[in-house]
Amino acid sequence: MYRFEKEIYNTKLQECINEYEEYRKMMLEEVDYSNPHSLIERLKVLNAYNAGAARIRSSLEFLLEKATAIEMRKIDHDSMPAKKFDAMVRDAVGLISLFPKSLEMMVKESHYQIESIRSVLSYLKTEAQTLNY
Repeated sequence: MYRFEKEIYNTKLQECINEYEEYRKMMLEEVDYSNPHSLIERLKVLNAYNAGAARIRSSLEFLLEKATAIEMRKIDHDSMPAKKFDAMVRDAVGLISLFPKSLEMMVKESHYQIESIRSVLSYLKTEAQTLNY
């Protein structure tokens, strides 16, 4: 993993990674689509995690930009082609760059899951109304 010279950035990066991991584990939890109460609870959990996802992503992007700027200053870019310089910088900060992109994909996946849960709840509501008549 990338190491910043200032420990405050390393601490913040580790906090972001920990929150990312919590989000990832939550997304891997199995959903019981047959139980309306568990679906409603799942919606609450998804919405709570999604509320913090933008903050995590912006923090990760800030740390990525900070690391990129640091690495750009370390390399003598005048002595090499631009593509090689860019590749060296991307290589140095590569692991950090995976987290914001992956988090974005998980948020998209959570939106699909929310829509799926809403559809199931709507279906179950219709079925319950039909049984009551």
